[in-house]
Amino acid sequence: MKEEQIIQAARELFTVYGYKRVSMDEIAKKANVTKRTVYSYFKSKEDLLKYFIDEEIRTMKKIVEETENHELSYFKNVHNVIYRLLEYKGESKFLKSIIKESEIFENRIIIENLKQIDLEIQKYIKQRLQEAIDKIRDKYGNDKIIFADMKSEKKENVNARKTNKKSYWRK
Repeated sequence: MKEEQIIQAARELFTVYGYKRVSMDEIAKKANVTKRTVYSYFKSKEDLLKYFIDEEIRTMKKIVEETENHELSYFKNVHNVIYRLLEYKGESKFLKSIIKESEIFENRIIIENLKQIDLEIQKYIKQRLQEAIDKIRDKYGNDKIIFADMKSEKKENVNARKTNKKSYWRK
């Protein structure tokens, strides 16, 4: 009960005022608990932020599960999932507030915690890509994968020359 009060108070305060401006005293006051009670559940304000980032990651994983359709292609699934996750990031008042604060103040603690969300999204994409590669290997063997890799590499180099820019993958 008290833990939930603390979580709700911190979420509201972080969303309205930002992470940096909110103190543990203010969280305790808003939650109608003592500062000691807040510290009995969360060692620091950063622990509270980590809790919210983990909560956002759990929500995003749920969105992935609800959005994925295994009857669709790899590309369509990844597109749909990324689109839905970006849509969610735009709808989440907490995330919008924290992201904005990280951009304005370049707060290392916030930036490091937000990176966890990006890492989870990257992990999802890598996992889905590996599943697609494995599926092709099972169906056609390794030769098709090598050929597809060379073909995309050649296309990438041609596109990079057309734009007179270095290829992202070839630094």
